[in-house]
Amino acid sequence: MTQSLRGFCLTPVLRRKRGHRRNRFPTNTNHSMTSHSINTTRSSTSSSSSSSTSSSTSSSTSSSSSSSSSSSSSSSSSSSSSSCTSTSSTSCPSSTSSSGAGIPMAVTTAITVAVVAIISVLSPLPFLPGTHAAPVAKAQWSILQELKREWGAFNGSETWFPTNDCLNVKGVACDGFGNIFAIDLLGKGLKGSIPTSIGTIVDLQFLILRNNELTGPLPPSFAGSMNELDLGFNQLSGTIPAKYSRLGGLMRLRLDNNQLTGSIPVDMLTVLRNLVTLRLDGNQLTGTIPSFLSNLELLTDLGLNNNQLSGSFPTTFDNLRGLRSLDLSGNQLSGSLPSHVGSLCQLQSLSLANNEFSGSIFNDISNLTDLYSFDLSNNQLSDTIPTEIGYLRSLRFLDLSNNQLSNTIPAELSNLYSLMYLHLNGNELTGGAPWQLSNLINLQELSVAGNQLGGGVDAVLSSFTALTVLDMSNNNFMFSLTMEISRLSRLQYLCV
Repeated sequence: MTQSLRGFCLTPVLRRKRGHRRNRFPTNTNHSMTSHSINTTRSSTSSSSSSSTSSSTSSSTSSSSSSSSSSSSSSSSSSSSSSCTSTSSTSCPSSTSSSGAGIPMAVTTAITVAVVAIISVLSPLPFLPGTHAAPVAKAQWSILQELKREWGAFNGSETWFPTNDCLNVKGVACDGFGNIFAIDLLGKGLKGSIPTSIGTIVDLQFLILRNNELTGPLPPSFAGSMNELDLGFNQLSGTIPAKYSRLGGLMRLRLDNNQLTGSIPVDMLTVLRNLVTLRLDGNQLTGTIPSFLSNLELLTDLGLNNNQLSGSFPTTFDNLRGLRSLDLSGNQLSGSLPSHVGSLCQLQSLSLANNEFSGSIFNDISNLTDLYSFDLSNNQLSDTIPTEIGYLRSLRFLDLSNNQLSNTIPAELSNLYSLMYLHLNGNELTGGAPWQLSNLINLQELSVAGNQLGGGVDAVLSSFTALTVLDMSNNNFMFSLTMEISRLSRLQYLCV
């Protein structure tokens, strides 16, 4: 018998608080592919290495990203630039800005990134201890002694270094002269502060202290030409030192998930033009997002989410043509969404959730054909759902919930054959049952709760055989509970 059912839950659907939604497709917040896998001296990155490996750059770079512990569902490591065919007016020209005669700087830096990635794939895991049986240089040996006194043993049990031979020093790599060029103590349970003397190691290129319990301020400066600095997932406090602007060769900077305060240093962003990864998320940073971020034309991963940043969406982000992951969620950003986001045609993950954005959703997004995660939830967006979303054939996760969107659900959403999670709840959508979604056979979560939808849904429900979560509550739907729900064998949560 067909009935009008309201407020009925077969099993309670998980209610999520604002700002605490489960992240189905997390951005890359953990350690990078180079963090465990650099088993080489500084000479390994010479021109001879780059020439011998350049022919396999494309395939090796793609393989290297699979060693990241947090990006199993992401395809962000693809080394080939996606070509965007568009039906809109926005185009995605190739970014080949040349710095004078010869090879463009962007190409040269891209080759450097590829060489490091290839080396990381060919190296055994983990890459430390060091690769040369040489005594640690005397001045640097005293620094290691200071680190040992400050941090103690690894996880309270391991012996750090019984002798001063590099091969016996766990978590440290040296060149043939005993000079330390890499320290990787990821997840070793370290406690205490980071001694400032660590920044005086002239040859240091890689410092990875991620996922420990370190406290106190960041090291004020570094004497070496750093390539990677990863201090994420600790309890570090204070501001980001202005002297980090001297690290012109830095490619990866991760200070995420600490207790850092203050603003993002503008001077740093004007100099660190080789940055590929910038993660400052999960702190207490304030102020606006600097427009100078547009100088970082090689940036592929930008995470500023879960801070206290305010102001509007930067209008200069259209320079970041290589950006693949952009997360500004969980801040206090406001204003309208700029249309130039559609020019970032290599984007794979975009989250602007939990802010105060208003106005309509940018409809010039058909270029974003590689986008697999799109989250605008918990804002103040109005108007209709753009039909251009139907061009985003790679989408797996789409969350437009808790806005003020109106009108009907566009039929063009039926083109999203890869879609697995669709959240449209908490809007002002009208019309009949979402029959246009019936061919989304991969859909696992569907929530249209809290709208003004109505009508029969029998024919629609029978198509969603992969559904595990279905929330259609607080609408005016009519359906036969015993006839159609019984066909959804994987269903775990139901609210109607």
